[in-house]
Formats: sequence, C-alpha cells, structure tokens
Amino acid sequence: MTPELKRLLRNFLFWLTFLALTFGAASYFTLNWVMNRLIHSQPIVELPDFRNISFNQAVEMAAEKGFEILKVAEVADPRMPPGSIIQQVPRPGMLVRAGKKIRVIVSQGGKTLYVPDTLGRDLRAAEIVIRNSGFSLGEVSRVYSEDAPKDRVIAQNPDPGSVAGRSALIGVVVSDGEPPAGVHLVPDFTGKKLKDVKRWAQSIDGTVIVKPADQTNENDRRVAKQTPYGGAPSRDGQTIRVFLQEEGKADPSYPIVHFVVPGNLGDPVQPIRMTRAEGGGREKEFYDGKEIPGVVLNLPLPRKFKGTVRIYLGDVLVDQQTY
Repeated sequence: MTPELKRLLRNFLFWLTFLALTFGAASYFTLNWVMNRLIHSQPIVELPDFRNISFNQAVEMAAEKGFEILKVAEVADPRMPPGSIIQQVPRPGMLVRAGKKIRVIVSQGGKTLYVPDTLGRDLRAAEIVIRNSGFSLGEVSRVYSEDAPKDRVIAQNPDPGSVAGRSALIGVVVSDGEPPAGVHLVPDFTGKKLKDVKRWAQSIDGTVIVKPADQTNENDRRVAKQTPYGGAPSRDGQTIRVFLQEEGKADPSYPIVHFVVPGNLGDPVQPIRMTRAEGGGREKEFYDGKEIPGVVLNLPLPRKFKGTVRIYLGDVLVDQQTY
C-alpha cells in the first residue's frame, strides 16, 4: 500500500469515527430531551395508598389513576393474605407525576386468604378453585336460571376478593337450568335500583327488607346482593332482603372481558394472559394466571375504558376484544 493511500485511509477512518460519535451524541441528547419533555408533561398528583389490598385490585386501581404497578418481591407475612401489598415505593401521599411506576412488595400469606372468584364456573371447576385456594366447599344451593347454563355458579358467599380464614367454607349458588313451565322466578336485582325491587314486591303483595336501613335517597340506591337469589321460585306474599351498595362505590356497569378458556374439563391448566391498550397506547398487562379449560372468565375493566383487550394463551394471541 502506497503512503498516499495509507493517508487517505487514515483520513477516511478519522472522519467516519467522528461522524459516528457526533451522530451518537446527537441521538442521545435528542432522546433525552424528548423523554424529559414527555415525563414533565404529566401532571403532578398525590400518590394513592395501594397497601392492604390485593395485587390485582392495585393494578386496576393504578390503571384508572394513571400509574403502573410493578411487583419487585414477595415475602412471608402471616398478618396479611397472600397476594396483598404490604409495602410500596414511593410512599402513599407523595406528590409524583402521573404515569410513574410504583414498586410494591407482595405478601406470600399466612392464616388469612383472599376468597377466589368462582362465578361463571361449573360446580366441579369451582370446587377445584376453592380447594386450591386453601378453602373448603360449603353449602351448595340450586336455583333456576334463564340465563346461566345448568351447574354454573351464579353467586357465592363470602364474596370474591373478601378475606377469610384458611379452610373456611365457601358456599355457592348453582344454576339448575331453565325452570319448568308455569314456575315463576324471583328476578335478579343485582345492580338495579331499590325502587325496582319494591315495584316487583308490590306486584306479588310481598315485603322488602332493606339492609342497611334508613338510607338517604334509598329508592335510587342500587342492590349489591339479595336473598332469595335471582332464579329462586317466587310466590305471592314473598319476603325479599336486599343489601344496598355503599355510597361512593361504582355500580356494576363496568365493561367486562368475557372469555371461555379453551379445552375440555380434565385437560391441563392453561396459562392465560390479558393486556389492554387504550387510544393507540402501549399494552398493559392486567391479568396473568393459570385456569382450568372450560372456565368462564369475567373480568372488569375501568369504567370509561375505550380500547382493545388482547388475550394470550401462553405467548399465542387467541382473542381480541374492542370496547
């Protein structure tokens, strides 16, 4: 190689290195500037308290308020049910920018547990879920239903998400299928207003007992639970007890993700993952679990959610729902 060619090659390599470094530095500072602008465009808000609630509830609550929950550790804590949050960083009440990631530590449990959700499952699958969650199946009641298939769980006690002692009994109400001809049923008033219950009771000369009693504007309050359950045979003069929702709690008009886990009863459990994306934004995972084939999942979304939910079986996209 001639000296002149060597000189040209050195100059070429020098300028190539210089341009690469210049482009890299410009890209770094541009990206840093853009990220800072995005971060500082978010409003400053007070950080909610996510402690003492289940991780899944915290994820829902955080999404509604513009935060993201990250589980960084699980520790044994006999004072708290498994899956409940015992610590969070930053601390509750701090002023932070919306969109911030909240790191939490989750309890592995002790003597108390969160009650599983058996609604929509067939009785056998519900019993398996109850036992796998550390509880025992309690009383099984059957009522007719024009909506739920035979042997599907339509109510349970205690309620899903509540706290109970290990090995506590979980009672369920199961559909007995459509009623025989001529049998009239008690309507399901869940989520409906008290005045609708009173109107129905008046039509059969029945009595309504309200819990808690003497509520302000109770006729416009909505029903959380009732006994007898919707689907029980009705009769003239019947008494129905209704439990009203607490003031400030949302009515059950949230959009619901409905998904039936594919497969047959007896097949291995399936890994199910669900994500949601709103307004063209990135996907946020809100459900990750293993379910028995045939199980019906009904999961609430934030009330004003408008976007796309994607459901994955393992890493394979199997369903997409738009709201």
